Amino acid sequence: RGAELYVHCMGCHQADGRGLRRFYPPLAGSERVLAAPGPLIAILLHGMEGPLELDGVRYDQQMPPAPFVSNDDIAAVASYIRTAWDNDASTVSPAMVQSIRDRTVDQRGPWTVERLRNAFPAD
Repeated sequence: RGAELYVHCMGCHQADGRGLRRFYPPLAGSERVLAAPGPLIAILLHGMEGPLELDGVRYDQQMPPAPFVSNDDIAAVASYIRTAWDNDASTVSPAMVQSIRDRTVDQRGPWTVERLRNAFPAD
């Protein structure tokens, strides 16, 4: 199911998860994707805006929230992203999505790197 939903993300992050240099960051091999799933889930729920620097490359395009409303769909696409393209991370459950949804209920607008880091300091 996650692969089916990922088609909504593919235009920016590409079918191979490598993104578009300087525009949309890669998901394949991304530390942010492979780390604890909380920040990734939060980004899917609320979106993210730059600037963001990865491996010396600056990205500054805004990512809108994922176009999915159910915890099941967010969990499915997050799990796909965390396990596709040789990514080797745990899957995400709908309960995890609900937990992050509850934790970030006051978040308005997209995350910035700083706000995301402050909201998830140990993640």
